[in-house]
Amino acid sequence: MGTFSIWHWVMVILLFVWPAIFVATERTHKTMTRLEFICWVLGFLLFGLAIYGLQVAIGPGASSINIFLLIVNFGIAIALYRFIVRRCRDAGHGKTLAYVAVIPLVNLVVILYL
Repeated sequence: MGTFSIWHWVMVILLFVWPAIFVATERTHKTMTRLEFICWVLGFLLFGLAIYGLQVAIGPGASSINIFLLIVNFGIAIALYRFIVRRCRDAGHGKTLAYVAVIPLVNLVVILYL
């Protein structure tokens, strides 16, 4: 095994390439007000905490349920990045700031800014 295995590449794709694809494919030209954006982000946060609680309650033995919850989390990520693009448009920043939001931990700062 080299310094960069296939699992490292999968993580790079999931963390950077996948969200960038979601940002690039958002072409609806819809906008979102700050209040709508805050409500959706808080809803995603609460839903994510509920999923985490469910995963802790189930434990590591139920791998099929955990895989299903992982797919649900990817669906949430798709919606969140699309909403970030819509809020950036409404704030007058375009997709540039949304591409910056693809970077992990920087996206938290961007969400707080928007």
